[in-house]
Amino acid sequence: YLDVHCAACHNPNGILGNRPNLSFHAPKNKMASFNRDPRQGWVGPEDSKLIMPGDPSRSEVLNRMRIRGDRQMPPVGTNLVDPVGLELIRKWIRRQ
Repeated sequence: YLDVHCAACHNPNGILGNRPNLSFHAPKNKMASFNRDPRQGWVGPEDSKLIMPGDPSRSEVLNRMRIRGDRQMPPVGTNLVDPVGLELIRKWIRRQ
């Protein structure tokens, strides 16, 4: 899911440059997403991390997928929240 919906921008060679690597083949230790503060502020609780292992409610990736408007993810191409994608990523974060 992250590879298809996020990795076009969020990878070392993406259009945004130095961002977390959410591509399918990125090893967990190279994703630069786990236990890291978001660089562009918080949508969820202020103690959230980009991905907080085991805690979806404190994971900015999931919080940004839940909203539409400022800081929504993905930022373009959608005006609806994907409930199936949310549940998939929620379960994945819980298992990390």
